Amino acid sequence: MGYDNGVAYNLLTLLGINYFLYSRDYSMKRLKFVYYYDYFFITPRINIFNLISLISIFIIGSATGSLIICIFIILVNVGYLLKIEYNPWIFFTLYIILFFMIIMSNDQSALITSLTEAMGRDGGFTGRSLLWKKAVELILQKPFLGWGNNSDIIEVWGSLFSAHNQILDLVLRGGFLTLLFYLALQAYTFFLLKKNQLQTSNVLLIVNFCFLLGGLMEAGIRPVQFIFLALTITPYYEQNIRKRSTND
Repeated sequence: MGYDNGVAYNLLTLLGINYFLYSRDYSMKRLKFVYYYDYFFITPRINIFNLISLISIFIIGSATGSLIICIFIILVNVGYLLKIEYNPWIFFTLYIILFFMIIMSNDQSALITSLTEAMGRDGGFTGRSLLWKKAVELILQKPFLGWGNNSDIIEVWGSLFSAHNQILDLVLRGGFLTLLFYLALQAYTFFLLKKNQLQTSNVLLIVNFCFLLGGLMEAGIRPVQFIFLALTITPYYEQNIRKRSTND
């Protein structure tokens, strides 16, 4: 994983933790502004970290990083302002569609090509499309158990590279069996999201979705992603414990 994208995931983690704490009523200073007969609150800590993250990622110049940071900030704040309950399965379906449009199209998607060119990037995603094609060829040779825990096994351009995609990397290393376990974990957390508080659910859903989006362009699973998967489960069990305590 490149240094620039590594910074992007660190920033996403920082934002995700802050918004999660905010959604759980963690003590944060809030400023109240009155406008005629209405009022609203601003949390300086949240806004400062948003600003720092945006400035940092734009300075670094990572297209993938800029995309996931902007998507996270926009979706979380829209959810807060409009009190929208995001549907996890819509995001999951969107990810699957993007995966097939970007990864499996092999530069044949006119829409994706137009979007990348509009962003000043080439339609081959700086050589990634060739890596994805080679990865699929290797997967077909060992589809069930994979090639072992070594990501850099794609031989091209006189060197070895990873698949530069999270899903392809999982299948390359551990086969479709490993991918099945990973998707089952994601599906389970999506199921639990419906049982969390509205804002907590939105934050955890969007941060996990952004990690998945970043995984479209990079290999491997960031260890910190499992922290957010665990945080998805925690509020649900806390609620069950409180219910049992009340009944007792």
